Amino acid sequence: VIDRLSPASPMPLTEYMPVLFGNGMEEWVCIANHSLLYERGACAPDIEFGLLVRDADGREVHRESRVVPTDGMGRVLVSSHLEKSGHGDLRVGSVRVSRRAQWPGVRGTTRPQVEIVSKAGSCAVHTQAPGRLRDRWISTYHRPADERLFASAVNASSKPLAVEIAYPFAYDTNNGVAPSVHNLMVPPYGTMLHEISLPEPASHAVEGKLYGIRLNTSGLGKMHLFCATPNLDRFSIDHL
Repeated sequence: VIDRLSPASPMPLTEYMPVLFGNGMEEWVCIANHSLLYERGACAPDIEFGLLVRDADGREVHRESRVVPTDGMGRVLVSSHLEKSGHGDLRVGSVRVSRRAQWPGVRGTTRPQVEIVSKAGSCAVHTQAPGRLRDRWISTYHRPADERLFASAVNASSKPLAVEIAYPFAYDTNNGVAPSVHNLMVPPYGTMLHEISLPEPASHAVEGKLYGIRLNTSGLGKMHLFCATPNLDRFSIDHL
């Protein structure tokens, strides 16, 4: 009843994503404003997008805004603003994407996507609002000759974010493998990248087998999982 009686008002939406770069990689934010099979008159109105790029330590390195009109689209190379930050082959930062319609309408396809373009392929996933993880579990096979796994965490708050990553939880309980707990700290508005690496003898005990990873965060943030080839020339990404 309240929704029917209240006047329509555009809702501001804010989402956080890691920015992965280095080793010949690029990351783009892709934005579109199409109807998604709605009637043309109900398509999303002109949308104002804001992008805020930060390095791993949470320092702001770039800010911009642009309006994407109805049936329009855009693509922004956010990793270019981070090329001089960090060290090593694989580095990380973050981008905050905010959007607000300029008048009431249907959201359509306005949820942005991030696209990671690497040497041998590309992958993409949609942006998401931050939250807190409480005993989030994922299962994966341990195939060190074929792939490497990384977990990222973006801190969406002005306070340090504690991240706990524990693994491997072996489903074969007779192999004597005990999980290791990794307690990590992400600075305010910063980003962390952690490689899921199993030392011996755990690596040998669960090789080719399914095992579990447990994740917890102390506050507002967003975590993702990356699966890469051993030489980091191809990636897949998913949100947690």
